[in-house]
Amino acid sequence: MTAAVCAVCLCLYAVSGFILNNDSLFPASGLTEHKQLPLTAPLAAEIGALDSDVPLPAHTADELARMFSVDARYATVRKSKGKIDISLPEPGKRIAIEADLKAGTVSLDRTDRGIAAYLTDLHKGKNVRPLWHWFIDLFAISVVVFTVTGFVLLCLQARARKLTWPLILLGAVAPVLFLLVILHL
Repeated sequence: MTAAVCAVCLCLYAVSGFILNNDSLFPASGLTEHKQLPLTAPLAAEIGALDSDVPLPAHTADELARMFSVDARYATVRKSKGKIDISLPEPGKRIAIEADLKAGTVSLDRTDRGIAAYLTDLHKGKNVRPLWHWFIDLFAISVVVFTVTGFVLLCLQARARKLTWPLILLGAVAPVLFLLVILHL
């Protein structure tokens, strides 16, 4: 089962890496939504009291979720000259809420950058929830286990196959030589 999980995850990782390296082949959709609402006095007081780079209080996150249908639990806050920018991380999307305390408005800008951006963000671990980082770590550990057990099996069967060790050596040396050649061109 570990081999099957590793194979599927490696395939997804390879596809998302290909998309990352060839993003011009996959244009972003760029669907944008803008919504502006009046800022209530209690919410204005809560948001106005926030400091930069602090998590949103649960009540504020719940209120923004109710207003805009967003998950604001992992939002980051930035304050500047009477405006508060709240960035909501989500793979493949750019979601920002701006509260203008002087104008008394709160607005949402949501841009869906498409499936290519979604896969790229997952590949890089960008704009993802903490659980995804755990998954990436567990996947990396399972790939190491998969590789080590495969190497042990090669060692056990090396006597019956004469090309085992030359191919292992080639597999270890070829990428290093390739990197050295690329770096010096």
